[in-house]
Amino acid sequence: MPDKESYKSVALRVDLYSKLKKVAEKENRPIGRELGGIIEKRHSEVFPNA
Repeated sequence: MPDKESYKSVALRVDLYSKLKKVAEKENRPIGRELGGIIEKRHSEVFPNA
């Protein structure tokens, strides 16, 4: 069982969830992994020296 302290829940609008799901399926990744990749990419754009 995963450590509950390592995860947080977020809410997405249904239309955004549907888009995320389509991208994840096309890339053959779990939705959480796809969202994590999107967040990491954007974070490095906003905070390039972090």
